[in-house]
Amino acid sequence: MKAGVNPRAHAPEGGPGASRRFVAGGDFGTGTREQELVGNAMGSVCEQLGGCEFAIGLGDNIYDENPQSPYEEAFEQKFEYPMRHANFPFYMALGNHDNSLVVDGIGNWNRTGEVQVESSHRTDRVTDRWIMPSRYYQHSPPENSGAPTPTFVVLDPTPFMTVSDTA
Repeated sequence: MKAGVNPRAHAPEGGPGASRRFVAGGDFGTGTREQELVGNAMGSVCEQLGGCEFAIGLGDNIYDENPQSPYEEAFEQKFEYPMRHANFPFYMALGNHDNSLVVDGIGNWNRTGEVQVESSHRTDRVTDRWIMPSRYYQHSPPENSGAPTPTFVVLDPTPFMTVSDTA
């Protein structure tokens, strides 16, 4: 992984009673100072607790104007920069705001969500922390010395709202 992101490096020590440490959050794709403060807090709290293995993104990743191309600066401005101190992988999901075109939040334009998936597959990204291999996928973190191995199932809830989109 790029930029020093290694899920195993962030894993807590194993053994009896071992646990998984991760962060979950959504509605954070604003690129504002407040989002940066949240990213700083995520990184700081995880560091104080001994490290987090990963984050689960709960959707609504990029607000207001959705990128129309996987190469738009919105990914850097509204994810990479504000979340830079939360230096672990983010397994992202789409939300209604990520699948909108004209009216933000209506969730009726699947193509804008597909752009976020396409961005995840770029090989020239600033980091590879944004992980979204498809609209639907599952993630199971690597085994961790006796800690439970959960499986996270990522679903995009909005395609069924789409009336005019064929993507």
